[in-house]
Amino acid sequence: MPKAAESNDAEEDEEENAKKQNNTNTEKKIDVEMILSPYYHASPIILVHEFPQTAVCMTLSTAGRVIHWSVKQKRQLETHAIHSNITCASVNKAGNVLATGHTNGVVRFYSIAKPNDIFLFKEFRLTKSGSIDQVAFSTNG
Repeated sequence: MPKAAESNDAEEDEEENAKKQNNTNTEKKIDVEMILSPYYHASPIILVHEFPQTAVCMTLSTAGRVIHWSVKQKRQLETHAIHSNITCASVNKAGNVLATGHTNGVVRFYSIAKPNDIFLFKEFRLTKSGSIDQVAFSTNG
């Protein structure tokens, strides 16, 4: 009998810990929603990338809208427009190049080294028809 009671206590402790974790995660999600709620993308967000060294977060929509957010100040810093019809995106390890794949089979590379100066520096058409489904940088950059 005592062993059954002990296992029930252990199960209750696990349930309590799980509830505490869920509450913590919910609070974090709410905080992020509060940051982004006054501002929004009109089309789906395809990429969210954090630049931890500067406490800036970048979001990118399928329509090509880039928004830089201050994590500390909880406000929008910069907004830029790049080519639209984006199907996928990735940022390199150094955090200074953005690669985007598009519905027309084109892959584009943008310099994002400076949040106030985003520019296209390379573009390739990889398919005659069809979209690019995924872009990724190698793990070593």
